[in-house]
Amino acid sequence: MTASNVHLSVVDANSTSTTLLNSMKKMEDEAWRRFDHLFRPVIYRWCRHLGIQESDAADICQTTLTGIFRTIGSFQRVGKGSFRAWIWLILRSKIIDYRRKRKLNCDGLKLDDLVDREPPPDPQENMILLRRALELVLHDFEPTTREGFTRVVIVGESVADVARSLGLTPNAIYLAKMRVKKRLRAEFSELIDLDNER
Repeated sequence: MTASNVHLSVVDANSTSTTLLNSMKKMEDEAWRRFDHLFRPVIYRWCRHLGIQESDAADICQTTLTGIFRTIGSFQRVGKGSFRAWIWLILRSKIIDYRRKRKLNCDGLKLDDLVDREPPPDPQENMILLRRALELVLHDFEPTTREGFTRVVIVGESVADVARSLGLTPNAIYLAKMRVKKRLRAEFSELIDLDNER
């Protein structure tokens, strides 16, 4: 197999025509499935960070996702981090409601404290979102593109080594990397910070 007869391309180029956020606002089922895949773990981690027990965290996570579904039409992005902050506001509201109704134990967390809190700092959060976004998009690419991107960007192998082992030119690997990153930006840039990733 030579570089000249290997195509590193998207299987379905039409799937990148809109952002995930726009598709969510149009109430497209697939967009909501993708959003759930991305953000349910983050919302759950926030709950656990606040000291909420596992079973309560799962319930609050579900009510938060339902709240997001019901109010997504009113969301207006005003800058970097605004979507995450908006989700946090909905989560806070759901925790307060849940706690009032069920006497939720948050390991000493007072309702007044919760109102003033910001989303918990989590250096791994963006990497979690990025990896889950990759799970959603990589299957839309040819196997060689997936392997080249994964080995260079995720594993950290050199472009030259990956190109050699796949029978490609280094330029073909760079192009594969660029295509995947372009797809991630097209669909997820409003929801995930993609600026600081390799």
